[in-house]
Amino acid sequence: MSVTDGKRAASKKALAKPAAKRREPVNKFVPSNDQRQLVTLSLGFGMTEEQARLLIISPRTGEPVALHTFKKVFAAEREAAAAKMEAMLAGKLYGHAMGTGKGAVTAGIFLLKAKFGYRDRTENIEVEHDAPKGKMRFTMKMEG
Repeated sequence: MSVTDGKRAASKKALAKPAAKRREPVNKFVPSNDQRQLVTLSLGFGMTEEQARLLIISPRTGEPVALHTFKKVFAAEREAAAAKMEAMLAGKLYGHAMGTGKGAVTAGIFLLKAKFGYRDRTENIEVEHDAPKGKMRFTMKMEG
């Protein structure tokens, strides 16, 4: 490669346009912690994403955020909403079952059945007894 070839290559590089930089939106929507919590609760209670996004108002436009913005900005909340809601409800139910207030026993029974496999049983108990006039047979139905 000669010196002139090197100069030509250098001048071509100098004339080449720089790579276009990807611009960030000027007014990028940044949700507040309250909005994040609202989305988590809304989706956890079973609202659709379309319904939940209507609750999130953009401060720039005064309108609900667009669905694609909602999905992008609240991706983590969308993914974890159901699991967080289940954990919160289970914690409340457990606290209620361990308490002494009204319904604590019912909540405890529900947890035993739903989580630990307990079930109501119906059993027939038969007892035979030798009596002076002959054998006596008793059948007792136990529920509980």
